[in-house]
Amino acid sequence: PEYYIGSADWMTRNLDYRVEAVTPVTSPKIQRQLRFTLDLLLSDNRKLWEMDSDGEYHQRYPDDGERVISAQDILMREALKAGRSEDLITGIPGDYPIAGDLCITGDGTEQPTETGAESKPLTESEGECTASDADTTDEPFEVTDGGNPDEVLATYSDRWYVPDSVVYNYAVRTPDGERRYLKTKAGVTDLLERLYSDTE
Repeated sequence: PEYYIGSADWMTRNLDYRVEAVTPVTSPKIQRQLRFTLDLLLSDNRKLWEMDSDGEYHQRYPDDGERVISAQDILMREALKAGRSEDLITGIPGDYPIAGDLCITGDGTEQPTETGAESKPLTESEGECTASDADTTDEPFEVTDGGNPDEVLATYSDRWYVPDSVVYNYAVRTPDGERRYLKTKAGVTDLLERLYSDTE
């Protein structure tokens, strides 16, 4: 599909009677992010309005026992969360029941494979957070923008570890000898690829 973004909704009343700027989106990464957002909006059963074949609109409501999904609440919460975090995360959290085929859910509770990438959580004393008994394998499900997070972790297994922390689930060794602490698998895989993919 082709993706476009514009200064207004792509509706007849805007495009036929106003001057609006519309531009194509060619970056695959941004296209995937837009698709995540569209899939979430189409799953909304709290504020979504649908147009019938006769041009009339009706508001969608959740069925009895169905989970309420408010895309606006979810996107606002994730935007606020991203503003307080150094993690670079794409997509949306996988605990939302999104039907789109581009939303790939990473199984945060999956046991380590034979690659050994996550089989030995290491603890380093330098610059660590407060030690705790937190089980870092019980991280929430998350949606990534494609690729295989476990494969990335296996490829760079010597450049990240699981710290003793009640806040962070991952720590990445940067090329300049520093440490970056992250909370999600999506965040750590993205950082590893940005730091090291061009050096190998």
